Amino acid sequence: MENEKSFLEEVMKRYLEMSMSVKRMEADQKYSPGCIIKKGPQKQYYYWQRIEEGKLIQSYLKPEQVNEIEKSIKINKWKKQRIKEQKHYITTLKKMLRSIGISEESIMNEYKLMKQKKEQEATQRLIAKEEAGKKRYAENYIHLTDKGEQVASKSELIIANILYSYGIKYEYERPITINGVTYKPDFTIWRPDGTMILWEHAGLMDDPEYARKFENKLIQYQKAGYTQANNLIVTYDEKGSFSAIEVRRMLELYKLI
Repeated sequence: MENEKSFLEEVMKRYLEMSMSVKRMEADQKYSPGCIIKKGPQKQYYYWQRIEEGKLIQSYLKPEQVNEIEKSIKINKWKKQRIKEQKHYITTLKKMLRSIGISEESIMNEYKLMKQKKEQEATQRLIAKEEAGKKRYAENYIHLTDKGEQVASKSELIIANILYSYGIKYEYERPITINGVTYKPDFTIWRPDGTMILWEHAGLMDDPEYARKFENKLIQYQKAGYTQANNLIVTYDEKGSFSAIEVRRMLELYKLI
């Protein structure tokens, strides 16, 4: 069943790609390839003859223009042949899809949804970039996640991308106020039942000041009812590195996947 789904998705993707390719090439075909005509028994003159918008057009060519136009004619002929071949292939794909109950309209609707999603993601990335630029230490927010956010470290990038790949609802650096003090956990995650989990990742524990502040933050979380193995995930860089395996282990441990 999974193989059939993958095959179907590949056929639909191929159909869309070929259809868009043909549309682009047809839009680029402003005129027929035409030909170069040589006139004059002694002193020779060159003309470029082609069809534009249903009309026969003949343009005088200077000798130095001939090679350039010949190349243009060859390219246009290749494009026309390519369009013909791709249209034949599209017809074959269309018949295949119709045989399993998928119409051209449904494929194009799927394409529009995909295009809309890409546009939304591009807008989200732009917003995320602007928001990152307003943050303290903005120069650190350079890692772009699959969700379209800019995060401050490669380790956070790994966590964010895995959460996104599993479809887990989360927010990056969502403010939380505890005893009048605002903290920004690296990630705030929601289980399907709506319960909330905070995720803090420590990347600079070799720095004494960083370590002191991080440990104090964990103490404040505990006072507010956020404890490890319950609703608080804490991970650490080890020797300057962090593994995606650890992220998945935590997701399993906290029953998020």
